[in-house]
Formats: sequence, C-alpha cells, structure tokens
Amino acid sequence: MTDEDAKALVLGGGGVAGIARETGILAGLADAGVDVTDADPVVGTSAGATVAAQVTSSKPLSALYDDQVNGTGAPEPAIHDVDPVALLAEVREMLGSGDDSQVVRRCVGAMSLAQDRVPVAERRALVEARLPDHGWCAQRDQRRCRQGLRQGAGPRRDRVSGDR
Repeated sequence: MTDEDAKALVLGGGGVAGIARETGILAGLADAGVDVTDADPVVGTSAGATVAAQVTSSKPLSALYDDQVNGTGAPEPAIHDVDPVALLAEVREMLGSGDDSQVVRRCVGAMSLAQDRVPVAERRALVEARLPDHGWCAQRDQRRCRQGLRQGAGPRRDRVSGDR
C-alpha cells in the first residue's frame, strides 16, 4: 500500500445517538460505493470506540445498520429524572466561566459522574451487548480512546495495552 492509498477512520463521541449517527453515515457511504471500514488504523472515543469495535468485528456493516434502524441493538436504560433546562443552564455557566477547556471538561465530567444512575455492571453489560466480538481485531490497528471524566483527558487503549 502506498501513502496515497493509506486511510484512517476516526470516530467521535455522542452517546447512543452518536453510535446511531456514525453507523448510519458509514452505511450510507458504503451504499454510495465508499467503504471506509477497511481503514487502518481505526480510532474512536466513547461512542466512536463502540462503532470502531463494531465495524472491525465479524458482523457486516449492513447488519449493524439494521440493528440501529430496527431497534434490535443493545437497549439503553431509561432515565427520567433529569431536568434538561437546569442541566443546560449549568453547562452554559461552565462554558461562559472563562476557565480553560481542561477545567471545563473536568467540571462537566464531575457533573456527569454525580448524575450517573446506571450501575457499573449494568453499563458494562449494555456495552458488551453492542459488540459482536469481545476481543481486539488482531489484523488491524484499532485504538479505543476514553475521555477521563475526572482528569479531562484519558488514556488510549490498543491491542497491546488492552482494556483495563
């Protein structure tokens, strides 16, 4: 492969909506004749890490897309006690504080941790249910990045460092 042929796939976060959005975009690109799932490396953070693991798995992209459209993928727990107006006001205050971006990310992370209502075991089961294969793709350079909620930055995981 020449440098002109090389390509990487970089996927961002966005929660459950991000997984659906990124899966839909990748499926739409593939339908249009642009298959980016053979990229190397494949890098993702948060929702993007989930999509990276999915598209480098044994499950075809079309089946991953169908899971999103048909609601047959992993369910997300229902959370009903969040006041979105108050939450938005708090985030706006943080963004307008003049603090540097890492301080703001730390504050948003602390807010998120304080409001986490899904037990760790349930959250892990939900994430596992989204992944067709539970190991690293041995043939490709796949990296999963995690945003550290307390620090405002996070470590990168690859098949050498593994998941911790």
